[in-house]
Amino acid sequence: MNIASGLHRSRRRPAGPASALCKLALLALLLAPLFLQGGEALFPDLETMSRVALAEIVVEPIRVDEKGGAVEASLMIWAPVEDIWAIVYSCENAFIFLAGLEVCEVLEDDGLDTVTHQLINSGWPVPNQDYNFLTHRVPYTRADIQLLEGNLKFMQASWEFIKMPDAVVVIYKVRVLPGFPAPRFLVRRALINGTTEMLACIRGLAGGSGSADREKEDLNRCPGDIEQATR
Repeated sequence: MNIASGLHRSRRRPAGPASALCKLALLALLLAPLFLQGGEALFPDLETMSRVALAEIVVEPIRVDEKGGAVEASLMIWAPVEDIWAIVYSCENAFIFLAGLEVCEVLEDDGLDTVTHQLINSGWPVPNQDYNFLTHRVPYTRADIQLLEGNLKFMQASWEFIKMPDAVVVIYKVRVLPGFPAPRFLVRRALINGTTEMLACIRGLAGGSGSADREKEDLNRCPGDIEQATR
């Protein structure tokens, strides 16, 4: 479907970031007990929540001992979680939001567990990243990704989708150890920049940027051709 010609025209848009920020203060006391559940964070901390409620994409590096890099990202998307899920778990759309993607094919899919093959060409002098990974999905709630084989030494990622009254809080974590020598700071910089670009593009493709101007900005960050986007 041609995203520029009306991907979202027939769908009622949720409220934008200004509305979400006003409601955040009212919801804070109700949400506070949920910030810790089973010893793990569910929502981001209040400072991060206040930033994402203003449509900021918050991407922070995570310290790891090994070479490579890891980041945790949070953002708010003003769209139904089903629409976001459909964008994220589509090889067709992955060519739009994932920089350098040349191959994306689903090898196995039983509805919850999926094995996918991807090849990413980041350009000389970085070797192509060619790998298979397993995705275990809890529909519209969570997905965990684990490297199965390929020329990466390590890759692990997760997505969390937390529904709110007018939006969805998305938390994305990824840790990568490339299969070639690379300075840690370069890997981290690439992860931060690539993650920010990817998430902005996904938000725009899902029609969840919160305003027409911000949606245009988000879509302009897509590394692929948005005319090829499907839902």
